[in-house]
Amino acid sequence: MNVRLAPALLAVMLSACTMPESTTRIVHPNGLSVALPASLSAEQRPEGFRIDAPGARNSRAPLEISVSVHPGAERPDGAWPSTRDVGGRRFSYRVDQEEGGSGGDFFVLSAWTSFPGGHVLVRQETQAEPPAKPDFAQAWKVMESLVPPSR
Repeated sequence: MNVRLAPALLAVMLSACTMPESTTRIVHPNGLSVALPASLSAEQRPEGFRIDAPGARNSRAPLEISVSVHPGAERPDGAWPSTRDVGGRRFSYRVDQEEGGSGGDFFVLSAWTSFPGGHVLVRQETQAEPPAKPDFAQAWKVMESLVPPSR
């Protein structure tokens, strides 16, 4: 092998390997917990967490995810036309769309899963200009790591 090519080949091989981002599990006093990558931060609220990306707070479409515990109600009101299995739990969800402004249409992902004594609701809002589709990847990652209260 040409010695000059070896470092270049090594660099290409290493760039193809993606290291998983480290995560930190946060636990709410109500028993709810989620694992967050280092790129996200959480603010504790009475019912759960408000999660965002500190570096994107001033962007046109800042990332914000809310995770809230709703004791006493097995499910939220309304129609939940879709389901998805994530992290060993079944989430019922819907995506609502409203006409937006210069940043494109406004989309809201709302998803919930039940636990004994209530449900957990996860919401993410975003904008997307056609033909782009809304990106809810971070909300699905939060749901994958979600552990509801064990009431």
